[in-house]
Amino acid sequence: MVLVAGAGCSVEAPTRLPLASAASREAHRRLLADNALHEGDCDNPDDLSAVADAVWSAHNQQHPLVDRLPKTEFRNAEPNDGHLLAAALLTERALAAVMTLNFDLAFSHALSWIGARGGVSVIEGPADHVDLGAANLIYLHRNASAPADQWIVRTAALAAEWRGTWQEALATRVLTAPVAIFAGLGTPAAVLLETVQRIRAMLDQVRVFQVDPVAPEDSAFFGALGIEPAAYIREGWVQFMRDLSSRVVEEHLAALAGACADLLAQNHQWHPENVAPLSQRIREAGLLIFGQVRARWTLSDRRYLPRHEIADPLIADVLVAIALIERLFGATAVITEDGIVDFLAGARTIATVLPASGSGVHRWFAVEGGVRRNEHRWRYRGARPRCVIVAGVPGGRQVVAMPTSVVAEAEPTSVIRGDALLRFIDVDELRTNPEALRGALI
Repeated sequence: MVLVAGAGCSVEAPTRLPLASAASREAHRRLLADNALHEGDCDNPDDLSAVADAVWSAHNQQHPLVDRLPKTEFRNAEPNDGHLLAAALLTERALAAVMTLNFDLAFSHALSWIGARGGVSVIEGPADHVDLGAANLIYLHRNASAPADQWIVRTAALAAEWRGTWQEALATRVLTAPVAIFAGLGTPAAVLLETVQRIRAMLDQVRVFQVDPVAPEDSAFFGALGIEPAAYIREGWVQFMRDLSSRVVEEHLAALAGACADLLAQNHQWHPENVAPLSQRIREAGLLIFGQVRARWTLSDRRYLPRHEIADPLIADVLVAIALIERLFGATAVITEDGIVDFLAGARTIATVLPASGSGVHRWFAVEGGVRRNEHRWRYRGARPRCVIVAGVPGGRQVVAMPTSVVAEAEPTSVIRGDALLRFIDVDELRTNPEALRGALI
């Protein structure tokens, strides 16, 4: 899928940026107050393109307008859950591209929050089209980091940008996805309508949808897209992204259920643990939490780990072990975004565990070291883990364990370090003799 995002995507908290019409009115007011424009120079202050054309006519440049837009707010825009989910879907390869019509950097900040690194290409203008990759964030109108004279706020500037390689690159590398979704287009302006129409003209063989909270008859873009009413989804940006990402979670859980079933079938001496309740809790937590849990269980230094970077059987191994502990204690496992699992009997926490996977390649010492490096993530947690369930380690447990500190004695009662005496338990030991390990878990 390709997602085309408008100003409505940056309205919801915590981003809270104005729509184009509100930003245009405020800039026009300031232009009049500063005598950079005069009454009658612009006949439609709500249309940012009209204000830009008036400024260009008066000054032969657009600096006076761009300087009066909320550039600092654009640069420091905090991503909302919709931005974060879009970034996650890009890293999951469920979205081929996000093409934003906005100047704010909320999508870029979302990629940083996710820890996308080199997995998503950021295209800030035509000169960057050679950097198009498998997943892309494209600023069609430039962004707040660009020089003022490069911002696309006039339709004449837009026409020049779409000549030659820029249009060709978009058509051949980005707009070949089977589905295109236009979301949060917001209030109409000439340059926005022109952009939408140009993109739509390149989507002859693509299913097109529009997502906006207003009724379709109140959307100027609905007519420009030329789509059927059934392709109009009346929903807010953040809620739509939650709904979209939940579909991806379903695929992840289906693959994980298959991996759990295969694991139990291959080890028929194990008890047939029921992982369905755990899957339902993951489903309810959503994509962002699931990606963070994967990162913590694999001891990644990233906040979010996409599914394709860790084999399903390795996560399945952990889930089956959690289900075993649930059965052993008659408890309910609550998985939190820091990767810790609290086992509850009613309202009482009877065990707190950190699962840790060697990802099929890391040895026991490396896993212990990774856990110690990640300790800051739960140091100030109310219920800190007392033991680590280790899975996915070639060769299993080594005899000599790493000391908790090479420079100081352990401080189990320290209010700074907390309980430094973690017990490391091999998952296969847990399965072989679970009753003998009850004391280590509680």
